Amino acid sequence: MAVADIRERVAKIAAAEGIDEATATAIANDAAGGIGVAGKSEAAAEALEEEDRVYIGLTTLASRERELYLEAHRDRLVSRRIADIASAQASRLQDGVKTASRAGYEAAVARDLGFSALFRLALLAYRRLGHKRWLAALLADRFEILLIQQAVQRRLAEFTSGRLAALLGAPTALTLAGILASRLGAIDRALAALKLQYPDYARAMQAKYLGRIALRLEEASYRGLYAESAISQEVFRDLSRRVSGRWQEMRRRPPLDIAVLRQTMLERVPLFADLAPDRLANIATLLRPRLAVPDETIIATGDHGDCMFFVASGAVEVRLATEPVRLGSGEFFGEIALLTHRPRMADVVALGYCQLLVLHTRDFNRLLEDDPDLRQRIDRVARQRLGKSD
Repeated sequence: MAVADIRERVAKIAAAEGIDEATATAIANDAAGGIGVAGKSEAAAEALEEEDRVYIGLTTLASRERELYLEAHRDRLVSRRIADIASAQASRLQDGVKTASRAGYEAAVARDLGFSALFRLALLAYRRLGHKRWLAALLADRFEILLIQQAVQRRLAEFTSGRLAALLGAPTALTLAGILASRLGAIDRALAALKLQYPDYARAMQAKYLGRIALRLEEASYRGLYAESAISQEVFRDLSRRVSGRWQEMRRRPPLDIAVLRQTMLERVPLFADLAPDRLANIATLLRPRLAVPDETIIATGDHGDCMFFVASGAVEVRLATEPVRLGSGEFFGEIALLTHRPRMADVVALGYCQLLVLHTRDFNRLLEDDPDLRQRIDRVARQRLGKSD
């Protein structure tokens, strides 16, 4: 890597200074020889099997990734805590490479993009006890970590096409670029799911991140002007104080409110759209809000059915034996088990973050007794679905 870097820099300087190419090449070779690796790096790389090159490349990428997170903290783009979490994930990538090379790296990526036991415990506490602060903090952490990972993956792609291509060869660099592209795609999808459910928070977080970059560039610009004597020390100090004051605000993370008012959620369901406000308010007291995360199984085939669900936002997939069916905002599912007293007939999986309203059996029966028209509508949809499932 050093040899390639020396040659590239000497060539650029020679071109800028008008020095002929032959002289530049001779000087570059002398410099490479001075560090004792002239001609050896290429031979060493050629002697390696492709699997070994990928192993070295992934190890180097994991190490470089950890350094970039620490660099982001030094530049005040992320907090120390977020940098530590992301750095720990990069260390797990390196451990995965040591254990099973590429397969170990990819397995570590999948684990870190998934939902941890701590997250699932916070989700359970929110569902059972209504404790939303813990879950909101973990969701905000996930958002911030994914944002910095997205930025770092793009820098790693440049590092791979430049430094690692010179070190390990273009074919290996292409393989590594493919691994990084696959990982970036997974990060993009995880971020997109969060943005879809919490668009206002997404915009606020991205504005904070971009604002921090702008402040860092502003600081660097003032330092450059001062070094060039374009501004006095007094002016430089005054500008630095002003930037420092703005950093205090930029460090604060916007709050994430994961709760949605039940009546607001209910108004998104067409089944209840034409009900009077007082009737809507009464129905809202029967429903319980629930947050589902991407790929979560909400209903499993064969389970006893004790509730039905209304999709206030997001989308789910009903995995029937014939073909999957997607249900979006305003639709409902799980009613067949309550009407027929059969076990669940299909798996239902969240396609992203979903805000659901849960109606339990006792409240379901009470609701249908009080509103025959509502019962007819639910019965009609249930009969259509039974026909499709058969």
